[in-house]
Amino acid sequence: MAAIRGESERAITASQQSIEYARQSGDENAVAKSMATVGAVKFHANDLKGAEAVWRDALDNLTDDAGGRRMRASLLNN
Repeated sequence: MAAIRGESERAITASQQSIEYARQSGDENAVAKSMATVGAVKFHANDLKGAEAVWRDALDNLTDDAGGRRMRASLLNN
């Protein structure tokens, strides 16, 4: 909702908190999903280089299971 209201910094802060929780859980697919959200916020704020960098970084640690492959497909579509 924050991103939709144009509150990019608030949206990124919330997504970064989500990334930290996902990292603490050890779920790399959840980390990538949260990073994809940060990338989307940057994209909608017209920070295309920043969005691409986040999306590329999210690809690095995905697992090679069905969930990881689904997340990889989603990130590559971005």
